[in-house]
Amino acid sequence: MQSASTAMGVTLMAGVFATVSSSSAPAAPAGTTASYGYLSSAPTVLYTFPLSVNAYSGGYAQFSYQMYRPLYWFGGSGTGAPLLNPALSLADLPQYSADGLTVTVRLKHYQWSDGHAVTARDVQFFMNLVKAERLHWPTYVPGYFPDDVRQVTVLGNDEVVFHLTRSYGHNSTWFLYNELSQITPIPAFYWDKESASSPIKSYDLTASGAAKVWTYLNDQSNATQSYATNPLWRVVDGPWKLSQFSTTGEAVFHPNAAYSGPDKPSVSTYQMIPFTSGTAELNYLLSTPNLTVGSIPTLDVQAVSARLKQAGYNIAGVHPWATNYIPLNFNNPTLGPVVSQLYMRQAMQSLIDQPTYISKAFNGMAVPTYGPVPVQPSNPFASTAERSNPYPFNPQKAVSLLSSHGWNVKDGGVTTCARAGSGPTQCGAGIAAGTPLSFTLQYASAITELSTELQFVAGNFERAGIRLILRGTQSLNYPQCSKGSADCSWQMVQGGTSFTYFPDYYPTPDEFGCNTAYNSGSYCNKVADPLIVGARLGVKGDLTKVQNLLAAQVPALWLPVESNVVVYKANLLGGVPEDSLGQIYPAAWRFAH
Repeated sequence: MQSASTAMGVTLMAGVFATVSSSSAPAAPAGTTASYGYLSSAPTVLYTFPLSVNAYSGGYAQFSYQMYRPLYWFGGSGTGAPLLNPALSLADLPQYSADGLTVTVRLKHYQWSDGHAVTARDVQFFMNLVKAERLHWPTYVPGYFPDDVRQVTVLGNDEVVFHLTRSYGHNSTWFLYNELSQITPIPAFYWDKESASSPIKSYDLTASGAAKVWTYLNDQSNATQSYATNPLWRVVDGPWKLSQFSTTGEAVFHPNAAYSGPDKPSVSTYQMIPFTSGTAELNYLLSTPNLTVGSIPTLDVQAVSARLKQAGYNIAGVHPWATNYIPLNFNNPTLGPVVSQLYMRQAMQSLIDQPTYISKAFNGMAVPTYGPVPVQPSNPFASTAERSNPYPFNPQKAVSLLSSHGWNVKDGGVTTCARAGSGPTQCGAGIAAGTPLSFTLQYASAITELSTELQFVAGNFERAGIRLILRGTQSLNYPQCSKGSADCSWQMVQGGTSFTYFPDYYPTPDEFGCNTAYNSGSYCNKVADPLIVGARLGVKGDLTKVQNLLAAQVPALWLPVESNVVVYKANLLGGVPEDSLGQIYPAAWRFAH
C-alpha cells in the first residue's frame, strides 16, 4: 500500500501574500524567530487532526507533525532516503512473535503538553478511530491497514500489542515502514468525546462510539478559523504549540515547554508563511531576506543563485522519495490497443531523453526515474538492474522497434500501421491497418517547467513519427475507467505530480497493481501482481523481481522527478534543513553566530 500521488511541482494559491501578525503573540527577543516559506493551496494541506480525511496531503507533515508526532519517524534533515529514525520515534523497535502474528510495541517516555504521559491507550484510541472510519482513511487499501490488525490490546501504560490477521514475520521491515508508520498516538484522556459538551469516556471501545468521536474531531478540524483557540488542539506531544493561525495558511508556533523528545526548540517563535507562487516567494527572498528556510522554482536557479548567496542564503536540491511518469490509458479505445504492445512502450521510452530534460527544463534540479522504485536519493531498495536504466534515450532503437513490427515510420511526419495483425512482425492485436501514431497528452499548463519538458518530449517523439498533441489545462481529468465507458476518453496525462511513498515508505509498486485505486492507467500484469503481494509479505527477492519486471515492461513512461530547491540561511547549522519527504525540522534549527 502506498500513498496517493502528491504534487511536486508549483502549487498555486488564491489570494496574495500577507505578513504574519505577531501583535497578540508573546514578544520574542531579537534573533529568536525562525520562519519557513512554503507554497500551499491553504488551508487544504494544513490540518490539526491526524485522522482527518485530508491527512497526508501536501504540507500535512510540515504542519501537523510539529504538534503531533507519529509513532515511528522516518527521514531526517539532510539524511537522504526516508529510513527509520529511531531517535525521533516515540517507541522502541517493534518485537514480533515467532509466528509473526503478534507485534508488541513499547513506548518511550514522552508526555503531552499538560503533563499526562503518552501511553499505549493513546495508540489504541487512534487505532479504534481509524478502524471505525477506515473508508475515510486517506491511504486505505482493503485487506491491509487497518483491516489486517485484528485487535489492539494495552499492557500497562507503555506497551501495546497488535494482533494481526496475517503474518508479517518474514518482512517486519514492510510492516514497520508501511503500517506502523501510519499510526499517530492521540490523547484519549482529552479527545475521547462525542461533542463539545459530552464528558470524557471510552466511547472509542465500540465501533459506533468511535465513529461518533471521529466525526466530532474531524468537524472540529474542519473549523480552521478556531485552530489557535480550540482547547482540543492545545494538548500536543510535539515540540511546538500553535499560537496563531490564519485560514490563508499563516501559522505561528511557540515551543511546547513540556516536550520530552530530542531537539528541543532553541528559538522562541516559529512561523509558517504561505506564498501564492514560487515567483512570489523568490521575490520576497530577494527583497526581504528574513526567511530561515524557503524554496524557489527550478527554472530560476541559475539566474538568481548568485544574488541569493549575496543575501546570505545557501541553495540545495532535495530529491523527493518519489517516481514520476506519464500514465497511459490502457482502456482508451484508440491508445489502449497500441500501448498494450510491449515493443511500443519500449520504443516510446527510448524516445524519452531524461538527461536533457533535467538540464534544460529543470536547470539540473531533477533526478531520473527508471522504474517504480526511486533510484535517488540513494537507498537500499532500488535494484542494480533498475539503476542501470533499461531504456536510455535511443531514437534509432525506437525506429527499429516500430519498423520491425510493421509500422511505416515517418521521421517528422506521422507513422502508420502498414502490416496489421498479431504476428511477430505485425502491428499487434486490435490495431487496424493505417492506424496513425497520434495521441493527446493533457498536462497542467500552470507549471512552466512541465510545459518546457513536454515540448522536448513531443519533439523527441517526432523523430519516430509519433505525434503528441499537447493540451494544457488547469483541470486535469483522468479517472480510472473500464473499456467502453464514457470517461475513458483520456489518453495520456501529466499533472506535474509524482508518486510519493508517504506515509508508506517501503516502495512496493501498488500503483501498477491490476486492481489498485492508484492505477489510473489500468495497466495489469498477472506476473507482477503476486510479486507485489510477495514483496509485502517478505518473500525473499520479490521486491527486486517486481521492480525489475516493471522497469522492463514500462507500464507508464518514466520521467524525471523535479527536485525541491531549498533556500536556507547560510548560518543555519546542520546542512540542508529538509528531507526527501518535504519534512522540516525547525525544533532542531541552530545558528552559528
